[in-house]
Amino acid sequence: MPTAQSFHILHITASLKGGAAQHVLHLSKTLNQRGCVTAIAAPDDNPSLRAIIESAGIRFYPVSLDAALPLEAVISLRSILESQPWTHIHCHGHRAALIARMTCRLIRRLAPMIYTVHGYHPAHYSDPVEKLWVNATERFLSRWTDAFICVSQSTQNELLNEIPEASGKTTVIENAIPFKQLSKTELKHINHEIRDTYDIPYDAFVIGAVCRLQWQKSVSRLIRAFRILLDSYDDIYLLLVGDGPKRRMLETLVESVQISDRCIFTGNLPEATRLYPAMDLCVLPSLWEGLPLTVLEAWAVQTPVIATNVPGSFDLIKHGYNGYLARNSITGIADEIKRSREAWDEVPEIVQNARETLEKHHNLVGMTALTEQVYGNTLKISSY
Repeated sequence: MPTAQSFHILHITASLKGGAAQHVLHLSKTLNQRGCVTAIAAPDDNPSLRAIIESAGIRFYPVSLDAALPLEAVISLRSILESQPWTHIHCHGHRAALIARMTCRLIRRLAPMIYTVHGYHPAHYSDPVEKLWVNATERFLSRWTDAFICVSQSTQNELLNEIPEASGKTTVIENAIPFKQLSKTELKHINHEIRDTYDIPYDAFVIGAVCRLQWQKSVSRLIRAFRILLDSYDDIYLLLVGDGPKRRMLETLVESVQISDRCIFTGNLPEATRLYPAMDLCVLPSLWEGLPLTVLEAWAVQTPVIATNVPGSFDLIKHGYNGYLARNSITGIADEIKRSREAWDEVPEIVQNARETLEKHHNLVGMTALTEQVYGNTLKISSY
């Protein structure tokens, strides 16, 4: 099998915002440390993350993959693909994979094509015509995809249910993140620093969410659940970390349910993960997930997690062992937050189990080694 030192990989993702972009950064840095050469092509829509990418010595190519018409992206990608002796083209997410495979077919690019599916989004489309069209396109392009990496078993199930042509090409490799052990003193210092920044009392109970503010994350349900909880608790605050297309709608909702004095929107932050220690609970109210990095990030700093009982989240969380799974509804979220508060003496064990899960199953070296195996295998079977 070829060694990692011979791999020259172009990662392509449709945005520098969200979990997929963080995954690409973590994977690229670890691949470089193991002797590979990597670069990232994506829209230049998150200057702080681009700066981190380039400071890590990873070449960044700006490409308008988020444009309404992909012609400009195809032209840009063609130039990038022809500029270097790439051994692998590694796409992340549906739109990036769609445009990259079209471009590779146009120029008859021979490098193996790998597509990491961070949750198969078309499986959740509400418009049946759109879903039919996208799935038909994906079935057609799957013949020129050498490997599908699915970030969870649920993602693999969704992909194969919609695209049976991918059968035999899929591998489940769960997400991982970098992490280090912080002392209780360090965590307390960060907690107080963040609470000072946002004028949150030290003795308040902070419910937090770290996510892109879009329809899939369903943050409106967390806001409504928080409104219910205010009838029982007068010490709670809601900390919403992130930005996205639904932010203005969510701000209007916060005003309408009269919780503006208890709800804080931070917007995008260069180091959003630094806010987890200020949270007593991290809540992920998503409609569905691939394998949520926010859960892993919270686990890394001993913040307990509640997530809705949906695909992707239930792949990661074992209810009552390393976190909590709420019924997939507003009242379900509110009830699980209330239940966890009333059984707070069990949280230290939950946090310890979560940390052990993270260290055993979600470390970057293990995830990267499995990805390298896919790279090696695809060099033998490239369909281009």
